[in-house]
Amino acid sequence: MTLNWIKDINKFSIYNLVITGERHYTCDDNIKQIILTLGISNTFIEIDINKIKNKIQNIPWIKNVNVSKQWPNKLKIHLVEYKPYAKWNDTIFIDVEGIIFNLPILQNIQENLLMLYGPEGSQKEVLNMYFTMQQQLKSHNFNIKSLSMNTRRAWQLILVNHIKLNIGKKDIKKRLNHFIELYKILKQVTDKRIEYIDLRYHSGAAVGWLPLLSNTIH
Repeated sequence: MTLNWIKDINKFSIYNLVITGERHYTCDDNIKQIILTLGISNTFIEIDINKIKNKIQNIPWIKNVNVSKQWPNKLKIHLVEYKPYAKWNDTIFIDVEGIIFNLPILQNIQENLLMLYGPEGSQKEVLNMYFTMQQQLKSHNFNIKSLSMNTRRAWQLILVNHIKLNIGKKDIKKRLNHFIELYKILKQVTDKRIEYIDLRYHSGAAVGWLPLLSNTIH
């Protein structure tokens, strides 16, 4: 977007501010206010684009910014925002590369985002485990809603169908395969709704059931 921005002629020359980039959280006024707070030099030539870049880069949801001047009076700013891939520990966001960041408070609610949990600094490990587990489960029509790793490095996940799986710390692939086969059997022999399956056993598994739905009309 191009903004014709005219300042007091005694303070700043007339110039065009051009802001580009796919944006969901950054508005033009955000950028204008940042530039104004820097105390811009009196002439277009003296504008320090590095100061502008560094200030904009401090916005928590900005991944990258490029600032350039185009003679005679154009200031060009290109923005790249982080794209939320998952929510991390219920408080911040994580992108597909495992980088954590914040979003504006008013836009801090994202529906249907993957939920990831783990000790501080473990976001990339948890994200990579999600990719590994999801790849294994997706071929059997299961999708992960949330995944957590505790301080003992034990894993627990919740599927989109709300079934909770306690995986433990080892034999992850083997235990997920055990769940897949066990689920097929359970669906054949009962109509009960599964609440959780604990797979942390050398043989077998523990299954918890949800209460039966009542058909009684009150």
